[in-house]
Amino acid sequence: MASLEPGELDSLVRKVSLRVDAPSLDDTTSDWERLQRTLRAHFPGRLFHIGLGALRELGPALRQGDWQVTVTLAEGEGALSVIRVEAGDTTDRPLAWPWTWAPQPSR
Repeated sequence: MASLEPGELDSLVRKVSLRVDAPSLDDTTSDWERLQRTLRAHFPGRLFHIGLGALRELGPALRQGDWQVTVTLAEGEGALSVIRVEAGDTTDRPLAWPWTWAPQPSR
């Protein structure tokens, strides 16, 4: 884990804004490989996983954000899991799950 500044809290879930290299004729790696390469530069020595929902968000978010994305990372056993991908820099917005939760009316 990255070192913390005085007064910072360590969290199991965090949002990180990243600039991912755009594909080119010389670099045709997948979006996921491209994102992993960028994540490894920010979190050396870490392993990364991505869920199916986040993987589905990845391509559209990269292109909509002009290769600038915000990923929500969850600390797991020995790896960071990408649980959400948003276009652009959304680190100023609070963490939110990709679904909307509302209490169910009582019967």
